Amino acid sequence: IIWDFIGGEPFLKIDLMMQITDLIYDTMIAKNHPWLYFSRISISSNGILYFNPKVQEYLRKYKEMISLGISLDGNKELHDKCRLDLEGNGSYDRVIAAVRHYKANFGYMPTIKMTFASENLPYLNESYQYLIDEGYQDLWGNCVYEDVWSSTDATELYYQLKNLTDYLIDNNLHKDIFISFFNEGDCQPMDEKDN
Repeated sequence: IIWDFIGGEPFLKIDLMMQITDLIYDTMIAKNHPWLYFSRISISSNGILYFNPKVQEYLRKYKEMISLGISLDGNKELHDKCRLDLEGNGSYDRVIAAVRHYKANFGYMPTIKMTFASENLPYLNESYQYLIDEGYQDLWGNCVYEDVWSSTDATELYYQLKNLTDYLIDNNLHKDIFISFFNEGDCQPMDEKDN
């Protein structure tokens, strides 16, 4: 089972996360429940609150169970266009510091996730190439779910993914890099009853 904390930003409620997680694991221990040995905590964060002492305490306490995903939308310029804090400042420097700290202190790279909207869709290929060149190998992405897409956006997405595919194949990276857009189960026609 995967206990999934997503948002908004889940670390805004770190005290509640700690209470919930403590209750889950204390209960599984008390009942000797088999999920104790077959469970993960999945967290999807923007990385801004990563260095909060309570967040660090939580990450240390449950480090063996956590799968952390951090949103990073490409290079500094692109990320800072899309991800601003309440004061209007870009968050790239803080997010990169969080990613590097997590790898150094918890033993592995957090999953990197990008979100694309019509405004930053023309940078999809460039964003993935930048992160691959920086050494990231497990890259997740999605388009915003709101109903804001046009047929022009669909064409742009196609060419961005085609160019990214060419880059991966031309550089013999297609077997080593995971990009969620190329997951074979995705991008299939929907069943008519679900469409």
